Amino acid sequence: MMRGILSVAGAVALWTLVPASAQSVGLPPTLPAASSGTHAWFALGEGGRCRILHHAATMAEGVVREATVLGVVPVALAGSLDQLWVVMPSSGSPPVYEVFSLTTRRNPATGTYFDTPPGRLDVLPSLRSTGVLGEIAADTRGLAGWIEGGAPTLLRLQADRWVEVPLPGNLGGSSTLAALLHEGDRRIALVGIAGKDLTASIEGSADGTPWEQVLFPGSAEGFAMVVPGAASNAVLRRVAGGLHELAYISPSGPRSLATIPIQASPWTVVGLGEKFLLASASAGGEISLSKIDSLTGSIAPPIAITGEIVRAVEWIHLPLLGGATILLLLLGFVLRPPVEAKGSLATGWEPLPMGRRSIALAIDLLPGVVVALGVTGAPLESLLAMPSWTPELSRCLPSLLMLGVTGGWCALFEIAARATPGKFLVGARIIRAEPAANDSVPPSAHADVRAGLARSAARAALKAIVLLAPALGVLAFVHPLQQGVPETITGTAVARKIARH
Repeated sequence: MMRGILSVAGAVALWTLVPASAQSVGLPPTLPAASSGTHAWFALGEGGRCRILHHAATMAEGVVREATVLGVVPVALAGSLDQLWVVMPSSGSPPVYEVFSLTTRRNPATGTYFDTPPGRLDVLPSLRSTGVLGEIAADTRGLAGWIEGGAPTLLRLQADRWVEVPLPGNLGGSSTLAALLHEGDRRIALVGIAGKDLTASIEGSADGTPWEQVLFPGSAEGFAMVVPGAASNAVLRRVAGGLHELAYISPSGPRSLATIPIQASPWTVVGLGEKFLLASASAGGEISLSKIDSLTGSIAPPIAITGEIVRAVEWIHLPLLGGATILLLLLGFVLRPPVEAKGSLATGWEPLPMGRRSIALAIDLLPGVVVALGVTGAPLESLLAMPSWTPELSRCLPSLLMLGVTGGWCALFEIAARATPGKFLVGARIIRAEPAANDSVPPSAHADVRAGLARSAARAALKAIVLLAPALGVLAFVHPLQQGVPETITGTAVARKIARH
C-alpha cells in the first residue's frame, strides 16, 4: 500500500480538493485498495460513507459485489489469501488506529461469494503508536504495520496484540512497507531507494529474522508504489507527462509492461492472478475496472460496474427441474400411494436400511468422481455444484459428468445383474415388490423375485433423474418399504435377504 492514502476524507473527497491544474496532468494512485492475488478489494467513498467493493479472479471481468459499508474511508487496506484487513483513521494522541477484518468465502454449490462474520467485521486489537502509520501489508502469516517518524517501527499483529519486529541493521532512510513474492511465498518487505535501484529487506523466518536483502537494479526512478497481489513483483513508476508506468521488477532489472493513461479521478492498480486491474472511481460513486494484459500491456476499455450482476437466464433451469421433481413425486404418491403399499416383501427379504443404501451409492459414485475430476481438472469441491441448486449451468459440468457416468454404468449393472457393485458389497439386490399379474399372494422365498428386464431398465432411467434432483429421494424415507420414486413407479425394491440364525 502507498503513503498517499492517509487522507481520511476519502478518495472522492480527496478528488474535490485537488486543484484543477493538478487534475489536468493526472492524479497519483489514491484509491484505497488491496489484493491477495485471488481477491481484490476497493474502498469507495461516497455521500459520507465508504463502500468496500470486492472482485475475485473467478468472477466475470468487471463484476464486483459490495462486501461491507463503513462510516468513513479507511486509512489503508491489506489482503492475504481470502482475508481483508481494514485500518481506520487515527484518534487521540498518541495515535490509535482501529483495526478490523473480514474473510471472503465462496459457496461451491452456487459460485457466489459471502463474507464472515456475516453483516459485520471482526474487531482486532487497535494499533497504538508514537508515530504516524505509513503503510500496512499482509502475507500468509498475517498483518504488519509500518510506523514512520523519528524512530521507524515495524509491528506485527500476533493473536491479541501488536508485537514489535526487530529491524534489519542496514535499513536505509526512507522505506515503505509492502508484500513481495520471494522464493514462491509472499512476504513482508521494507522497500527503499538507493540511487536508481530499489532495495528490499525481506522478512525471513517466523520470528522476523534474519532479513534477506534483495536488489532490484534500475527500478527506483519515479517509484510510486509496489503493486499489491501481483503474481510477479511489479511497481508503479512516475514518468514524463504526468503518466505512470507499470513495470515488472527483478534482480536482473525492470521490464516495462504498460503506460497508464492520465486518470482524472482516484485510481490505482492491483494484481489479480496473472493479470492486472486498473481501477478508477467516479464522483458518482461508481467504479470501473480495466484489465491490463500481463504479456502485451494492452489496457482493455473500462467496464463501469455498480453491483454484482445476476442474469435471470442462468436460473431458468431451476424452476423446470423443480417442476419435474414435483411431478415425479406426485406420480410416486398418487399412482402408488405409500399408505397402500404392502407391509412386507417376499418371504426372506427385507428393505435395505437407508444407511447401507447411502454407502452403496457412495461406492457407485467413485468411478464418476474419478472421471469427472480427471477430465475437467476441477477441484473436488466443484462436484457440489449440482444442477438442481446451481444457477450457472456452466459450473455444473464436473457434477453432470460425475452423475452421467454413474447413471450409465450403474444402469448396465442393474439391468444385467439386478445390482450395482455398491449394492453387491452391502448385500442388496433389486427385486419385485409386488405380485405378478396372475399371482394372488406375494411370491414365496422359492419363487423368482428378481425384477424383470423392463422394470430394471425403467428403474435405472428414473434413478438417473433422481441423481439430478436429489430432493426426489425424500419418498424413500416415508415409504414403509423404503421405496423411492424409481422403485415406487416400477414396483421394485432395494432389499436384502434376512439373515438366518
